[in-house]
Amino acid sequence: MLQRALEIAVLCVVAAVLMGTPVFAEGEVSAGEDGFQITESDEFTLKAHFFVQFAATRGRTKLDFRGGLYKWINSRPEFEDRQDTRLDNQANFDIRRARVIFEGKAFFEWLRYKVQVENSGASNTTELLDGYVALDAGKNLEFQFGQFKAPFDAFEIASAWRLLFVERPVGTRRFAPSRDVGLLARWRSKSKRWNATYAIQNGNGRNMPNTDGGMMQTLRLEIQNKDGFDYNMSAIDHPSDWQYAAGVAFLENSDGVLVDEIGGPCVMGIAKQCAFTTRNQTAYEAFFIGRGSAYQFTSNYQVWRIDDARMIDLAGTLDRAELEIVQAELSVFTSDRFEGVVRLAKISSSDQSLINPPFGPPVLTSPFLVAEPRPNYLLGKSRVREFSVGMNYYLRKQNARIHLGWSKQKDRTEVLDIFRSYVPDLGRGEGRPITDRLNKIRGGSVDTRNSVWTAMISFRI
Repeated sequence: MLQRALEIAVLCVVAAVLMGTPVFAEGEVSAGEDGFQITESDEFTLKAHFFVQFAATRGRTKLDFRGGLYKWINSRPEFEDRQDTRLDNQANFDIRRARVIFEGKAFFEWLRYKVQVENSGASNTTELLDGYVALDAGKNLEFQFGQFKAPFDAFEIASAWRLLFVERPVGTRRFAPSRDVGLLARWRSKSKRWNATYAIQNGNGRNMPNTDGGMMQTLRLEIQNKDGFDYNMSAIDHPSDWQYAAGVAFLENSDGVLVDEIGGPCVMGIAKQCAFTTRNQTAYEAFFIGRGSAYQFTSNYQVWRIDDARMIDLAGTLDRAELEIVQAELSVFTSDRFEGVVRLAKISSSDQSLINPPFGPPVLTSPFLVAEPRPNYLLGKSRVREFSVGMNYYLRKQNARIHLGWSKQKDRTEVLDIFRSYVPDLGRGEGRPITDRLNKIRGGSVDTRNSVWTAMISFRI
């Protein structure tokens, strides 16, 4: 309750500052579609925005089990005695995003700042998204320090209020790096056609300290249309000239993952209470974005390799996940305000790696003695496919929008089971179960099908 009260208090303070600023400002004050702005001089400016999305969803989930491996799934009470099951439909209202953004210049024309705070109804938390200062160093070079997005994944870089759907595609949601604290350097040619961006960040995600000796490094190289490509635009702006951005990006990250808490909750800075392991990630991306007066196309292809990705610490390929991601979105305007959108996305693993069982009864312990208990670990690979269609109706460009969409996602996990069994320790006469590997290997698969209808109202000033 105290945390929630503090979060509400923070939002109230932000709102009070936003509303009270005109009283104290002596410069030019304006308000419009692009937000609330105060201009004191070329060296002091403040822009304030408010952004909220209200969403209603209704979805269902269906599970399909294939192969001899999943016959034991029927031992779980929540599943009926069959090889597939449908879970209850779920309906939900949600404040998907509620954000307050401040940005502008301070003290010098070459110094910019941005602060963005969000309250998410799903997580019921208020947290800092962006908080950074950018310095224009001249000669088309810019430096940035604070918390910001890593320059990786074309779908992640676009602002949330410019998205064609409520959510980003599945590959971006699962693997794109989060905002993080660090330093960034960006170079642009005089025509803004050639761009290079390098960032070094903690690598553990937003509002998280660094828990290992490594850092996340990201390099992005791209070519854009003359005068540059604006990631904060979309086809609703109906540009008269064709715009594009194409390039490649590289990411390397060794992030610390909390694996144990010793003697109570983990307190950062007290090593004896925190046990971490390091997960190494390497990713490559190729992307292309094209935008015309009545359409926009966005696509990317990524290859990920994640070492030390499993709960069990093994060496070599057994402890490695290798993935490929392909994603594409297309929007087409049939009138000035009505837009049809479609998305295709796919994630696939290129090899079999050690994974935890996706389903199954809990681990059995003494005094239970069973012939085929839950497997301790599996060799498996996965594939995810997503198909989404929808429409957007813009009441007033990007400031007010109605979205209606449908999405279907299929997750398939193919596994080979290495069975283990609990047997009495007759040598000690205690009847205590010990683990003994049996020479049984069987295969199977689990398909998880999710379909969701979404209606959303988006408002931004």
